[in-house]
Amino acid sequence: MKTAKKTTEITEMPIHKIRSWCWEHGISIYPVPYVSNGSRLKICLNKKGKETIGKDIYDNGQAIYDKINEMYRTIYEKNNQN
Repeated sequence: MKTAKKTTEITEMPIHKIRSWCWEHGISIYPVPYVSNGSRLKICLNKKGKETIGKDIYDNGQAIYDKINEMYRTIYEKNNQN
């Protein structure tokens, strides 16, 4: 039962606190232009200076920022399961 409670606590944690935890641990996620005018983007995961750019391409809109928040939450959850 404790696991379910912990998962609920993480799910309810505000995204700004999750992002802050990630930044404090050297993890940042941000959009990078795929085309020069910035209308198409990819997501870059920077972990302590090592950049990894994803394969998926997004329009410059809410969907990419929702995905970035989802990635932050996933990373936080994987590192705070105790």
